[in-house]
Amino acid sequence: GFSFHPQNEKSILDRLTKDDCTTEKFVRVSSVGAVEIGDDVEIGQIPVLIEEWQIGAAEAGSIVSGFYFAYAFSLMGFSWLGDHIGAKRAVEISAWITTFASVSFGCFANDFASSLIFYSLLGLSQGGIYTPLIALFRENSESNRLGTAIGWLIASTSVGYATSLLLTGLSLAYGGWQFAFY
Repeated sequence: GFSFHPQNEKSILDRLTKDDCTTEKFVRVSSVGAVEIGDDVEIGQIPVLIEEWQIGAAEAGSIVSGFYFAYAFSLMGFSWLGDHIGAKRAVEISAWITTFASVSFGCFANDFASSLIFYSLLGLSQGGIYTPLIALFRENSESNRLGTAIGWLIASTSVGYATSLLLTGLSLAYGGWQFAFY
């Protein structure tokens, strides 16, 4: 069976990429979706941040564009990094940097300029959660099960995005916009 006990010698990424499609697989792949939860937090808060920081729609759009341009470069950069240090290591690095960038946004973003910088940094950190993870799935899945394995991965990230928006709404209601980034 599957467990998250620290005495297990294999990492979550090792267990994640096995090619069975069971409840165990759902739990493993859901952990990837959990990493993606922070991705759309800022997008879900745009109306609040426009009012809080007194910025216009064009500035808010620039913040989101900064994220996606940085993310596009990140996909290329982490793909290259995964080729050189291994996909598993690239995913781990990206996940840690993403965590730091998300918390930094919540702590330090307080206007248009700082939001543009910190949200772009968040985009720059996330490419390793996607392309190297696909490579890791490719390396660890049988060829006749690769489509299913990657399908589980893509589905888990979509669930992560949707959960991000849901939790953002709850955070706004109960703790303010900064709370969503913690």
